[in-house]
Amino acid sequence: MAAFFPRHSVDWHLEEPPFVRRLTLSLAATAVVAGVLMRLYRLVVLTYSPRSIWAFLIMAAGGLVLVLGLATAHLGNFPIKNWLWRAPVFGAVEAAAFVATGAVLVAVGVDRVGTEMMHWHDWSADLLTVFLRHTITVSLFALVLAGVVQVVRRYLIRHPDSAISEALSDT
Repeated sequence: MAAFFPRHSVDWHLEEPPFVRRLTLSLAATAVVAGVLMRLYRLVVLTYSPRSIWAFLIMAAGGLVLVLGLATAHLGNFPIKNWLWRAPVFGAVEAAAFVATGAVLVAVGVDRVGTEMMHWHDWSADLLTVFLRHTITVSLFALVLAGVVQVVRRYLIRHPDSAISEALSDT
């Protein structure tokens, strides 16, 4: 008799992706994590950064790398044609998590605007700007990233005489 099926169901097992992979597959989860981490990072930078403008700019760039890195981790799971709607939605959900975390921090009384404590009128005055800035930033980054991916696919990997193709064939 041919063994088309296993004799015991324990012979089959489901392989779950690791936690980080499952997290990056979910748009909402990745964007919420990015928004919360960005707001907490902003709080730390504004509270403990030195007075130097260069140190502040380097720390601000770190926050941008954090958000765009998580956006890249999420978008990398999907074809580029899906990025058209995923990138703006990621930016909007990330901004919503950023704003919601800010509301919690204002309610607790620890959020800052510069050296002053943030109040509700400061928080509410910046809502639309935050949504637009975060959504546009993630969308523009996704556009640039899609261009880079297409260039790499078209010119560097498909041409057998390119340095990238040679490096990939050596492995």
